[in-house]
This record gives sequence, C-alpha cells and structure tokens, in this order.
Amino acid sequence: MNIKDLIENSKSTRDFKEKRVPEELVKEVISFSKEAKPLYTDQKIHMMYLEDGNMVNEALEGIAGFNGIMIKAPQYFLFVTDNKEHDQINVGYYVQKIVLKIQDLGLDSCWISVPEDGQIVKEALSIDVEGEPAAILAIGYDEDEKKVINQFKWGENYSKTSMKVVENNVSSRLSMTEVVYFDKWGKTETLDQFIELGMEEVFRYAVMAPSSFNRQPWRFLLKDNHLYLAIKEDDKANEELDLLDAGIIILYVELLFTENSIDGTWKIEIDGERKETIHIPQDYKYIGYFSTEQ
Repeated sequence: MNIKDLIENSKSTRDFKEKRVPEELVKEVISFSKEAKPLYTDQKIHMMYLEDGNMVNEALEGIAGFNGIMIKAPQYFLFVTDNKEHDQINVGYYVQKIVLKIQDLGLDSCWISVPEDGQIVKEALSIDVEGEPAAILAIGYDEDEKKVINQFKWGENYSKTSMKVVENNVSSRLSMTEVVYFDKWGKTETLDQFIELGMEEVFRYAVMAPSSFNRQPWRFLLKDNHLYLAIKEDDKANEELDLLDAGIIILYVELLFTENSIDGTWKIEIDGERKETIHIPQDYKYIGYFSTEQ
C-alpha cells in the first residue's frame, strides 16, 4: 500500500455500477479489518459485511445518509462500536484505514452516516449484534471516474447535482502553510521551514485528508517536538463530525510520519488543560498531540 499515491488519488463515489465486488476481494478487506489496529485498543470496533446491497438500500432508505437518502451500492460494510466516550475518533481512524485498503484493491467506497440512535439501524436490518452502529461504507465500482471533493455523504446542502467535481485532490484546499503553526498559535512559516524540518511531504499529503463538508477544520501547532491538533468548531458540523474528522487526520499524519521515517505516538486528551497552556482559541476543540520524543 503506497500511502501517498492512495491519498493523492482518493475519491468518493456517489454512483456505483451494479457490478458486484468479487468475494475474494471482500474476504481480503475482511481479513485486513481483523488485523487493522484501532486508535484506542480499549474500545471495540467491529466490521460487518452486508452482502445484499438491494436489501440494505431499501431497509435504510429514510434512515441512513443525509436526510435519509441512501447511496445505492452492490455491497456494504457496517461498523459497530461499544459506544464509549469520544469513540467517533476511533471510528474515523479505523474506518478510514479500511477505505484506504479498499482503494488499494482497486475498489471504490463512500462513507454513509447513521442516525444517533443506532438501534434503529439494527432493527431495520434485522440484525442482532452487540454494540452501536457508527458508520456504513458503500463499496463497489464507480460509475464515474471523476473525483468528488467531499468524502462524506453529510451536509446541509448536499445533493448529487451540486457536488463539486475536481481533477485532483489539491484544488480548493488550504495549503500546509495555512493549517500548521510554529511555536505559538497563529504563527505561520514559509514552505522553506517545512522543507528544513523534513516535514514538507507529511503536510503536503495530510491536507488532502477528507473532512465533512470539505471544511478542513484541523489546525496544528508544532512546538517542542510535539505536534498539537485542534479542530475548528462551526455551525456546519456537530461534535460527532468534528471527532470523525479528527480521527481521519490523526491516521493520515501517523501514516505519513511513518512513511517519512519519523517515529512518534499520539496522545489523545480532548479539551484537556493543555488547551489553555498552549493558547488554543475557544472556538477550537483541542484533540491531543503527536510526540516525536523518544
């Protein structure tokens, strides 16, 4: 899996062909899901394969997806968690790992949101499983080769006809010099500083991460061998989406640091005391930090 190629060529699919994903590829995704580590090892997350796409689409129409509008696909994966506090970060981190694996296999996918009361989903699908449904992935083959900016099927003004199409994943995105601060909040640097620190490639690809409404809510503060992460809160998204976006960018930063031979670990401390000591503004949710200290 070449993480940089996958990130650069990622896309979200709204219209799937009727062609089914071969069972051998489905089994490969399932096998990968069992080996893939979540961000929190003390939180359970389980992937279920839903092979009857027509049944799932009919059962969840009016329930899942924005305003209950489902994305029709030949097959789906359902992700179930033990519903612990802030588990949306874990969901974003883990499910995006699966998305990258699906893409690596030459398949396409689309995130689909589920209602806050996941029990509704279980009842609609007539499944008896322990835990709370947290997300759905539609999988298959894209009917259209063009890329769509927004990875998520969420949004106040969502519609297939108004979806903005781009030629690559860099267009209309904030640059690394706009989302990464140095030494103190709000202090930006030129591209040369990223190159000097050996982090230009990390953030060049990190800013391509998908986010709800394509709003790129993440901001970073690089200070004393720590990379602090905060999420901009706004009226477009709720806390659940903020944390899902956080989980995805946490995964991307981790993978890209590893790709560039930079070792470190994430420490999650949602809105902890450190938020004030490093002067993160109140309209940002402090998530935690990546430390390169050995």
